[in-house]
Amino acid sequence: MYGIEKSTQKSEDKVLTVPINGTEDLIKKYKVHAHPLKIGYPNKIINYIAFRKPGGIINNIYEIIDIKDVIPSHYKNNDNVLKYIKDRYPTFGFSNENTPYRFYILKDYIKLDKPYVLSPNSQSAKYIELDDLVNDQIKYELFWKNFESKAFNNKQYASLFQKSKTLNRASYLVSLNDNDKGFVIRKNSQNNCIEFYIRRSSTIFEFYKNHISELEQNIPEHFEISKSSLDSSTIHKKFILNYPYSNIEDNEFINWSINRCITIKKILK
Repeated sequence: MYGIEKSTQKSEDKVLTVPINGTEDLIKKYKVHAHPLKIGYPNKIINYIAFRKPGGIINNIYEIIDIKDVIPSHYKNNDNVLKYIKDRYPTFGFSNENTPYRFYILKDYIKLDKPYVLSPNSQSAKYIELDDLVNDQIKYELFWKNFESKAFNNKQYASLFQKSKTLNRASYLVSLNDNDKGFVIRKNSQNNCIEFYIRRSSTIFEFYKNHISELEQNIPEHFEISKSSLDSSTIHKKFILNYPYSNIEDNEFINWSINRCITIKKILK
């Protein structure tokens, strides 16, 4: 059991983000979060934590004011940690009675004006800069505003694609004619790519996979196929075309996205 030293907020402060799997109500009620102390779980001591809902959505950031490492059944203090433990046993439970757990004691830090969306949303812990979580919303709103302005002022682009609503601040969907498939253009801190989705159709996915050379016709880059698409662990299949440069300017990625989408659409027709 130990406390965490307080420090003034700095841009390099990191936030531990974890997927929320059934304990969200307990976290809100007691301001406590817990996970086993074993390989595969986070072990860094940091000042902030946020919980990712399905789809990688983050609405709130919490400050970590204390940490307690203890076997749940051995905890005796009459506080919110004990209340959390008792309340969790009949619902979510604990994986192993003799496994030590790390308990985070929290307090509200900030509620985001607009949700932060982590994409892709893995099931493991991810560390994100506090400044990115709090301030990147404006940057991405400006990016997609510029994207829409350039994309749909392009007559060739507008004639090939049906305009669709913005999915979130990290992605934009341009639909194909039947609305069963579409391109998801993503730009966030991790990805600069086009994802060509095939929704709920293994038949169409297999057809494109078997004709990958035709799909890549007149495109310098090569499509990658996600492992989850290949091993059938997801019903939504996709091909990923990655932007081939680093340290890009927004306008460069916008131009690349528009040109690649036009080319892909022509090939598909």
